[in-house]
Amino acid sequence: MNAPAITIVLIAALFLISINDAYVLKQSSNTPLEIQMYEYLQVVKQENLISQRRKQLEKKLLQRVNEKSTSNDNDDDDDDFGRLLVRRKVVGLGDNPFK
Repeated sequence: MNAPAITIVLIAALFLISINDAYVLKQSSNTPLEIQMYEYLQVVKQENLISQRRKQLEKKLLQRVNEKSTSNDNDDDDDDFGRLLVRRKVVGLGDNPFK
């Protein structure tokens, strides 16, 4: 009667040891996976922020281009145009340079 009890105790001990080892292995295998997931989420977030910043800069650039194209539509009364006209006449590149 002593042998079957010892056998049952040994089987139970081996069973508990294998369960404990499996639990430790599961925890250690989840840790690198969690680290990989965290790093992946950081990369995705960084790419998303870069994409948003790029879109903002493109939008600002388009606004500046639109502002420049609409503000200088053949405006002869503009100060820059007047200065350019005077400068060209002084240098001799005006309408009649030999005048």
